[in-house]
Amino acid sequence: MIKSKMYYLKLILTGLCMISIQGCIGHTGVTLLQSGFNPVIINDNTDLLPTGVTEFTISSGDVMRVEASGYTAEQKRFFLERGNQVKLTFYFTKGNYHLMSGDEIKVSFLADSSLDFDITLRLDGHISIPKIGELFAAGKTPKKLGKEITEKLRGKINDPKIILSVLKTNMEPINSMAGEYKIRPDGNIHLPVLGTFSAAGISPETLEKNISFSLQKKFNNNFNASIVTTSFASQRLEQYDRVLTVTPSGGIILPEIGYITVRGLTMNEIKNKIQDALKKWYSNDVDVSLTLISGGNHSVYVGGEVRFPGVYPLAPDMTMLKAVMLSGSATKTGDIGEAILIHYNIKGDLFIYKTNLEEVIKKGKSVQDLKLSSQDIIFIPRSGIAEANKFVEQYISGMLPFSRSANYNYNQNPDLSQ
Repeated sequence: MIKSKMYYLKLILTGLCMISIQGCIGHTGVTLLQSGFNPVIINDNTDLLPTGVTEFTISSGDVMRVEASGYTAEQKRFFLERGNQVKLTFYFTKGNYHLMSGDEIKVSFLADSSLDFDITLRLDGHISIPKIGELFAAGKTPKKLGKEITEKLRGKINDPKIILSVLKTNMEPINSMAGEYKIRPDGNIHLPVLGTFSAAGISPETLEKNISFSLQKKFNNNFNASIVTTSFASQRLEQYDRVLTVTPSGGIILPEIGYITVRGLTMNEIKNKIQDALKKWYSNDVDVSLTLISGGNHSVYVGGEVRFPGVYPLAPDMTMLKAVMLSGSATKTGDIGEAILIHYNIKGDLFIYKTNLEEVIKKGKSVQDLKLSSQDIIFIPRSGIAEANKFVEQYISGMLPFSRSANYNYNQNPDLSQ
């Protein structure tokens, strides 16, 4: 490792020698110094310029906040989820009541009130009528049952016309099912009398139809179910609201989902990856938001003749001039016309650029304001680049992101001609 860095230092010194020579005649444009090549004058050849970053990619050790939000009452498309709370009520349709077991009815004779009687439908749905005997009544409307009784009494009593009225309906089985239910982890709800219904993954309207069909079949009546969703599993989504550190292996661990690899992905790519994974667990779309709290690798180093040399956070589309401004600008002895950028590409290859930031300010030559990437190093030399060994000292002790305790052997009075 030290040997490799010494190689790069020699390369830098070689570049500085060339820069020094060019500095005497005044540098303009952008010069690229590469290992094994003579200096390349780039000027407006953008193919050779560093691309910088428009969006960050995540690295191990980065810290991000994850938040998730789901369905809101204003949305039109909604499917029930595990953990949703639903309120169940019942109503009649068409106002056409059908008799049920337990109902109390009154039979009134128009010609002779002494024959009137009250009776309750038994559990088997039958009633016992004098002079008729057993008669099945459950599921019939009061009007239909009244006509049937009248017909069966013809010839047995004079003027058998009757009026049948309901004194009391047995709503206990229905009332026992009304109330709030939480959709269980298995995706079902369980109702007294009717039993278990699948709920997760279907719309409230579909669940209403399923319960209504079962209700009508059970009670031979025109009952219908009405469902209102009172909660949207917000507590279940709250488990995703957390701060996570990207592991050394490049991933994060989320509830239900498990391990997800995120290293090398942008924040937007990670968001989409999490949302796709959540489709296995949620029927509705879940909106995931990510916030980068800290990223150790998303920094640039500014040193040399600037007011406040140090490490600065890298913003998207950040350039050399912006970084120099962050560091308080160049000192009186600094020469931004000879600014140096030390850059590593994606493969880890080292590139050294020299550019004239003064021309960016005075002549608007934006192509010379090089774009920055993570871990780039910017150095503003002294005017005239008079002290090459001063540059090396500052480079080693104040800028490079590796230990200062390592033993570096370099010539304090190097022969730059070599």
